Amino acid sequence: MGRLDNKVAFITGAARGQGRAHAIRMAEEGADIIGVDICDQIGSVRSLANELAPHFIRVNSVHPSSTLTPMIDNAAIHAAFAPGVQNAKLEDFGETFTAMNLLPIPWVQAVDISNAVLWLASDEARYVTGVTLPVDAGFMVKV
Repeated sequence: MGRLDNKVAFITGAARGQGRAHAIRMAEEGADIIGVDICDQIGSVRSLANELAPHFIRVNSVHPSSTLTPMIDNAAIHAAFAPGVQNAKLEDFGETFTAMNLLPIPWVQAVDISNAVLWLASDEARYVTGVTLPVDAGFMVKV
């Protein structure tokens, strides 16, 4: 029995990257997945949470830090963050990314974000709605 049996997850950006990772992780826990891949904003978390709460539909969003996906693990980003380094790799600019976070890590893994999404969708967070949850290694609170 999975943590999300008899639940439906509506996931935007489900075709690739983090959205795909979230869809896979939630399906592993038994959720039925409605996956879309759109670029337009579908409404703010607060307004949707207020509109849908009377129906016991919870709406939350997750805000990650740099996440190790092809979005940052590619030649263009490598060159931008390690200028002058021939054939730059992640290791060549990890310190730069680490400096942006409060926790001493350069980036999080996609599964870390998926686990936060899984928790929000589970009964463990059944009374959590309308929140914007940072999973950002302290990026937003670093002074």
